[in-house]
Amino acid sequence: MDYVINVIIKKIKSFLKQTKCKKLIEYQKTIFKVSLSVNVENIATFDLKEISKQIQEIAPATNHAKILDDIQFLLCQEIENNTNDPEYLRTLQRFRIIIITYIARLAELLEHIKLDIHNNHLKQELRVFF
Repeated sequence: MDYVINVIIKKIKSFLKQTKCKKLIEYQKTIFKVSLSVNVENIATFDLKEISKQIQEIAPATNHAKILDDIQFLLCQEIENNTNDPEYLRTLQRFRIIIITYIARLAELLEHIKLDIHNNHLKQELRVFF
């Protein structure tokens, strides 16, 4: 199991090295978009105003994700600007990977909720995100 996790982490690190620092979450009025790379199209796009009326947990979860996106962006900039301490860089990369994984999972969950808005299991899982 550790081998698989290490392979995944290496692939994610390689992917992150190839991309420039960017915010993963984009707001355009009430539209919430998540994309993990310039090369990958949006993994989630939805209207917050529309879905927030039906599911109260959406607003806190997306606000939390937006804050984490700001943090991952700052971590990325710090990684790019600081190459002196490899251990420090590894720690920053680990935090950034965790945050990106969190945002990607939230985006996936929101897409599922959009398709099945009355699924209580999905709503319950959403509560974990804040």
